[in-house]
This record gives sequence, structure tokens and C-alpha cells, in this order.
Amino acid sequence: MADRKVSALNELAATPAGDDEVYIRDVSEAAANESKRITVANLLAGAGATKEFFVPVTFGQTGITNEGDYPIAFLGTANFLANMAFHVPADFSSITDAVVIVRPLTTQGANDWDIDSDYGAAGEAYNANSESDAGTTYSTTANQLFEVDVSGILSALAADDYVGIEITLRDSGHDLHVIGLRFKYA
Repeated sequence: MADRKVSALNELAATPAGDDEVYIRDVSEAAANESKRITVANLLAGAGATKEFFVPVTFGQTGITNEGDYPIAFLGTANFLANMAFHVPADFSSITDAVVIVRPLTTQGANDWDIDSDYGAAGEAYNANSESDAGTTYSTTANQLFEVDVSGILSALAADDYVGIEITLRDSGHDLHVIGLRFKYA
């Protein structure tokens, strides 16, 4: 191959196997040492080690409306709630970050919002795992997006689980708009 250009080689007309090798030019090396090989598995692992997705709010006690350009669930009365649901991808191995994005309507030092989860895989009960955090309060500034960490209520999460997340306003005066859930994983 030393006397042929990569562009002159035959194209692989199938999905490469993880142990197939490809040419890579390592620009961090001196010119004489920059030509290297790498397996497809290592190439893909290095480029996309952390993945993420966003799920908009899917249910609100008073419906889904909008605020500016965001679809939101408005929680303005005690015990009103909002939900998001998602499926955990098959390539999931661990949570990097899991947050519910909200817009609080007032500046508060101790917003009282409860978070709950139910999750399980196909063939299990929908609430095979059920966790909650009713003790944490949140210090927020009016109209600034805030991330409520929900990773602590997903302690037994596994690939292919179906997940429901709920956020509940526990008392009036801590009103908020629920926007959705951002989930990062490796």
C-alpha cells in the first residue's frame, strides 16, 4: 500500500467491524511518524464518548403552553406537576449529567420542588425502580434558566429502560415554567 494513494483503494461496501483498521494522520507527531492506524472501535469511542439528548416537557397539570419560543408547563399552584418521559439508549453505560431545565418566576432562596422517577425495562413493572427527592430546595433567580439535578433519582438506570420524571411544586409562591430534560451519558 505504500505506493498507492488512499483514494485509489477499493471502497468497503459494508459496515466496518470494530477491529477493522483505518489510516489516520496524527498531526501531533513529527512528519516522519504521523501516519498511523486505528481500529474502528477506538476511533468511534474517542470521538463520541459522551452523548446527550433533550426531551421537552410532555405533560403539565394545566397543559402545555408557551413562554417566548419555549413550550412549557406552568406550575403556579401547590401540588401542580409536570412530566417528561424517555427511553435510555442501548449504548448507555453511565450517567454523565441528567437535569430538568426550569425557569423560576421569582427569586427564591429555598424553592420547594419535589422530583420523582419511575423506570424499568420492557417485561418489568413500569415502576420496577421508583426514586424521589423531596428534601432538596433550590436557590434561584427570577427568569434565569436553572438545572434541577435528577441523576440522584436514577441510581439503578440501565440501557433500554423506559423512564418517567416528575417535578412537583410543593407550595405556592415558588412558581416555575418546566421546559424539559437534558440527559448526558457515556
